Amino acid sequence: MAANGALARRVVEAGRACSLTTAVLEEWSELGTPRQVEYLAGHLEAERASREASKRATLLRRCALPAPKTFDGYDWAAVSWPEGLGREDLTSLGFLERREDLVLMGDVGTGKTHMASALCMLACERRLEARFFTA
Repeated sequence: MAANGALARRVVEAGRACSLTTAVLEEWSELGTPRQVEYLAGHLEAERASREASKRATLLRRCALPAPKTFDGYDWAAVSWPEGLGREDLTSLGFLERREDLVLMGDVGTGKTHMASALCMLACERRLEARFFTA
């Protein structure tokens, strides 16, 4: 792998993300000309990006959102926080890492559905499975 250095590392990293074996990728990197290895690295990186986009799209479809939403322009003024939970913890999805449930309660029109949809979108962007439910 020493001949092409950084270029060979790009091939190996991108190929591993596409489930190709390291030994084969290193061999391709060593045997190819710099131009061939550059082409291979670009192709594998494009494949990785395509798979990432496809994965996010699949997760969003499975989410069953009524309408995709983000936190851009969300009105946080109506939100009251329980002890130990704040906006940053919510938007960082820290509650998921701790395997905690989230229940949104409030009057009609206070942004519960918007918040739940935006949280599902965030989870999908981070390649986490999410599902939208209403009572």
